[in-house]
Amino acid sequence: MKQLGLVLYLRDRAILAYHWSKYRDEDVDALLNPPEEDERAKRRGRGYRRFIRAYGLPDPTRVPVTAAQEFLVALKANRVPAWALNIAPLAEIKQEAGES
Repeated sequence: MKQLGLVLYLRDRAILAYHWSKYRDEDVDALLNPPEEDERAKRRGRGYRRFIRAYGLPDPTRVPVTAAQEFLVALKANRVPAWALNIAPLAEIKQEAGES
Protein backbone atom coordinates (compact mmCIF):
# COMPACT_ATOMS: atom_id res chain seq x y z
CA MET A 1 0.00 0.00 0.00
CA LYS A 2 1.33 3.37 -0.96
CA GLN A 3 -0.03 5.31 1.97
CA LEU A 4 1.95 4.04 4.92
CA GLY A 5 0.74 7.00 6.94
CA LEU A 6 -2.79 5.61 6.89
CA VAL A 7 -1.60 2.21 8.08
CA LEU A 8 0.35 3.80 10.92
CA TYR A 9 -2.64 5.99 11.81
CA LEU A 10 -4.93 2.97 11.88
CA ARG A 11 -2.40 1.15 14.05
CA ASP A 12 -2.26 4.02 16.53
CA ARG A 13 -5.90 5.04 16.29
CA ALA A 14 -6.89 3.52 19.62
CA ILE A 15 -4.13 5.26 21.57
CA LEU A 16 -4.83 8.55 19.79
CA ALA A 17 -8.51 8.16 20.68
CA TYR A 18 -7.54 7.46 24.28
CA HIS A 19 -5.41 10.58 24.52
CA TRP A 20 -8.06 12.63 22.72
CA SER A 21 -10.69 11.38 25.20
CA LYS A 22 -8.72 13.04 27.98
CA TYR A 23 -9.47 16.44 26.47
CA ARG A 24 -12.18 18.28 28.37
CA ASP A 25 -14.98 20.11 26.57
CA GLU A 26 -13.25 23.39 27.31
CA ASP A 27 -10.06 22.08 25.69
CA VAL A 28 -11.91 21.02 22.55
CA ASP A 29 -13.71 24.37 22.40
CA ALA A 30 -10.38 26.13 22.69
CA LEU A 31 -9.00 24.08 19.78
CA LEU A 32 -12.03 24.73 17.59
CA ASN A 33 -12.41 28.41 18.46
CA PRO A 34 -9.00 29.64 19.51
CA PRO A 35 -8.86 33.27 20.56
CA GLU A 36 -6.72 35.19 18.09
CA GLU A 37 -4.61 36.74 20.82
CA ASP A 38 -4.09 33.51 22.79
CA GLU A 39 -0.56 32.42 21.91
CA ARG A 40 -0.80 29.28 24.09
CA ALA A 41 -3.74 27.96 22.04
CA LYS A 42 -1.86 28.59 18.78
CA ARG A 43 1.21 26.89 20.19
CA ARG A 44 -0.83 23.89 21.32
CA GLY A 45 -2.40 23.57 17.86
CA ARG A 46 0.99 23.70 16.19
CA GLY A 47 2.23 21.15 18.70
CA TYR A 48 -0.59 18.72 17.93
CA ARG A 49 0.01 19.04 14.20
CA ARG A 50 3.69 18.28 14.81
CA PHE A 51 2.71 15.39 17.14
CA ILE A 52 0.78 13.66 14.32
CA ARG A 53 3.00 14.87 11.44
CA ALA A 54 4.73 11.49 11.15
CA TYR A 55 1.50 10.02 9.79
CA GLY A 56 1.71 12.21 6.70
CA LEU A 57 -2.05 12.68 6.57
CA PRO A 58 -3.59 15.70 4.88
CA ASP A 59 -6.58 15.61 7.26
CA PRO A 60 -6.19 13.32 10.28
CA THR A 61 -9.93 13.33 10.96
CA ARG A 62 -10.88 11.25 7.92
CA VAL A 63 -9.57 8.46 5.71
CA PRO A 64 -8.15 9.82 2.41
CA VAL A 65 -10.14 8.71 -0.65
CA THR A 66 -7.12 7.25 -2.46
CA ALA A 67 -6.09 5.30 0.63
CA ALA A 68 -9.63 3.95 1.01
CA GLN A 69 -9.68 2.86 -2.63
CA GLU A 70 -6.28 1.18 -2.34
CA PHE A 71 -7.34 -0.58 0.85
CA LEU A 72 -10.49 -1.98 -0.81
CA VAL A 73 -8.50 -3.16 -3.84
CA ALA A 74 -6.09 -4.94 -1.50
CA LEU A 75 -9.02 -6.33 0.50
CA LYS A 76 -10.67 -7.77 -2.62
CA ALA A 77 -7.33 -9.32 -3.63
CA ASN A 78 -7.06 -10.84 -0.13
CA ARG A 79 -3.82 -8.93 0.56
CA VAL A 80 -4.80 -7.13 3.76
CA PRO A 81 -3.14 -8.57 6.88
CA ALA A 82 -5.39 -9.77 9.69
CA TRP A 83 -4.09 -7.14 12.12
CA ALA A 84 -5.07 -4.39 9.66
CA LEU A 85 -8.56 -5.86 9.24
CA ASN A 86 -8.99 -5.92 13.01
CA ILE A 87 -8.34 -2.19 13.37
CA ALA A 88 -9.60 -0.82 10.06
CA PRO A 89 -12.81 1.24 10.20
CA LEU A 90 -14.29 -0.68 7.27
CA ALA A 91 -17.58 1.25 7.09
CA GLU A 92 -15.70 4.56 7.00
CA ILE A 93 -13.27 3.24 4.38
CA LYS A 94 -16.11 2.02 2.14
CA GLN A 95 -17.93 5.33 2.51
CA GLU A 96 -14.84 7.34 1.54
CA ALA A 97 -14.19 5.05 -1.44
CA GLY A 98 -17.76 5.48 -2.65
CA GLU A 99 -18.94 1.98 -1.78
CA SER A 100 -21.72 1.44 0.71
